[in-house]
Amino acid sequence: MSFGALLKHFKEMKHYFIAAVLVFAVGVWMGFYSPDTFGTFINGQIDRLSGTAGGLMQQDNSQRLLFFFILMNNTFLSIAIMYLGAFFAIVPLYFLVSNGLLLGYLALGNSGVQDWLMFFKSIAPHGIIEIPAIIIASAYGIRFGFLMAEGTLTFISAKRRAVMRNKLFAFLQHTIPLLAVISGMLLLAAIVESTFTLWLISK
Repeated sequence: MSFGALLKHFKEMKHYFIAAVLVFAVGVWMGFYSPDTFGTFINGQIDRLSGTAGGLMQQDNSQRLLFFFILMNNTFLSIAIMYLGAFFAIVPLYFLVSNGLLLGYLALGNSGVQDWLMFFKSIAPHGIIEIPAIIIASAYGIRFGFLMAEGTLTFISAKRRAVMRNKLFAFLQHTIPLLAVISGMLLLAAIVESTFTLWLISK
């Protein structure tokens, strides 16, 4: 499966991309406007990430360790949400909402110009690469879930099962070059986050 074919398939996936963006945006809105409802959940995520990052920063070669942690964590999660979407898209939808909640909650704490500038500096440099990668992976996870749901509904017909097998095979073929694309995007995002973003925050 070529990258050209994958780009062509992106056009067929536009509705799933839009759906993924909307779900993520809903998560951001919920985190920003309903912090009390989701505060415990979000603070748990923040504490876990802060504890891991803080521990790495105290080690020798902290920048390198942080880079590998960011890269491995994001790559593993992206692959997981894409293929675990087979379980009726529950995993990618949860991932989009939870990450949107976190972003919206963090944005809520910025009350002044300096606060917003720091928020922008800590998110934007790598986020413009990382967030689209997550959106793409989630969109494919949602598509996988819909395919599995469709397959369940057509299970009683041998002819329809054959059609579904072809659909699933074609879909999985497209995910092979997609893994390379997402991994490349996340590699670049990890480099930016562990170098330029850290430098920008320190200024």
